[in-house]
Amino acid sequence: MTSFKKSGLIALSLITLLTASPLMAQSSFEGQATLNNAPTRASAIIDGALWSCSGQTCQANTVSGSVPASIACKKFVVAFGAVSAFTYGGKTLSSEKLAVCNQAAKN
Repeated sequence: MTSFKKSGLIALSLITLLTASPLMAQSSFEGQATLNNAPTRASAIIDGALWSCSGQTCQANTVSGSVPASIACKKFVVAFGAVSAFTYGGKTLSSEKLAVCNQAAKN
């Protein structure tokens, strides 16, 4: 293969890597929750995300974008208790969905 063709392939590979990186970065999201009461624990790992609480506010720096927010909420309330607000993967749950989510905390 000529050096011109090799250079072209290397350049194309670099462009592909650089443009794909932002897309890969978007697969991680922040998670936030506001608890109704003091948490039952300070931290927990749920679906690979480390949730940490300070007072009634909890957050995870990186969460899976593949888990629906409503399911993530149910898993969260089982670990920490009922919530008044929940955001996961860029989606904030409505008050109706929060009510459904909080039912999991009672079980």
